[in-house]
Amino acid sequence: MERLERGATSTPIISHVYQMSKKINNFFRAVYPYVFAVFVVLHGMKNGFNTLGIAVLAMTALLLISDIVTLFRRREK
Repeated sequence: MERLERGATSTPIISHVYQMSKKINNFFRAVYPYVFAVFVVLHGMKNGFNTLGIAVLAMTALLLISDIVTLFRRREK
């Protein structure tokens, strides 16, 4: 299992599939909160915003700001 973690597997195909699955997993981890926020906004537009909806939007805004700050910090290096 440790060899799989490092990506040093016996066949390059398995290693490639493992690396691609890590990239896809990271992509969904990064995109999921925003998809959830869009769902909350659409639900709120239809049924009226409640306290939970506003709290989710505030948390998503903070997450978006932190992502943007992280991107700019990576570019500066």
